[in-house]
Amino acid sequence: MPTTLPLPLKFRLPRGWLPARPDGFATADVAFAAVHPHPDAGFAATLTIDGEALPSEATLADVAEESTQRLHEIAESVAVTHRHEVGSVEAPALTQRLAFPPSSTARAATSSSPRCISA
Repeated sequence: MPTTLPLPLKFRLPRGWLPARPDGFATADVAFAAVHPHPDAGFAATLTIDGEALPSEATLADVAEESTQRLHEIAESVAVTHRHEVGSVEAPALTQRLAFPPSSTARAATSSSPRCISA
């Protein structure tokens, strides 16, 4: 069963991506999922959206690090190859690129974590 986001979210999928059933994913924390229909060398790229209300003292870097640590539960090794905070004070965001070992089912993922943190 898909989870509900704590705030309304409006977005558009990139060209060529198709909605997927979140209940088909191994996590109950997914509110929305999409898949690229053309696997590259057997790897199907996926996009998932989840969210939760954060404590006011949480930073974007803290959230990104926690997300990376959760990936360690399903992948042998995960390395942050790029992390960059973008946006503004009113709408902060963070982008990070993660690398997985070749033996992992995933090769690399980019996650954008826009988070509004209220005081």
